[in-house]
Amino acid sequence: MSSVTISFTTALPTGGGKDVVIELDDEKNNGKTTFRYGEKAYFKIFYDPALNVVVDKTDGILTNEGQGQETVEEFVSFIDSNEATLNKPCLNILSVEWLGNSLGSITQQGLYSIITEKTPELGGSNGIGLAKIEYTTQFKRYAISIPEKNVDEYQVIVAATSR
Repeated sequence: MSSVTISFTTALPTGGGKDVVIELDDEKNNGKTTFRYGEKAYFKIFYDPALNVVVDKTDGILTNEGQGQETVEEFVSFIDSNEATLNKPCLNILSVEWLGNSLGSITQQGLYSIITEKTPELGGSNGIGLAKIEYTTQFKRYAISIPEKNVDEYQVIVAATSR
């Protein structure tokens, strides 16, 4: 059985900042993580809406499949700082639930950065905190398909950044 392995990589945007986030689109791929020649492999790129996404590949046919938003649930710990970084760009925070000790309200400081009202104190009066944060993020969806090759296993790299 022939298969195609797709590796994703990112580069920091020109001028610095946080890079984009790439992941397979589980929904569009129906949970598949391995693909055959000619099949479309769908993936999402989460990005800063103020910047343009740049995507390239080592081989294959890349198609833009539109864009969308989704809700993300993430667990964030606050041990030695009242600042934390989210895994994906945050358009807006929908809810915050402290699991145990509360460090007060959480405020968004940028696309990836959040800050708590109280500063955690390991062993101190404020203690430490773990929050379940639900937020909205946006993505661009792409698909890649690789034409038939004369090898059983084939490697492809997809790279993305924002400018």
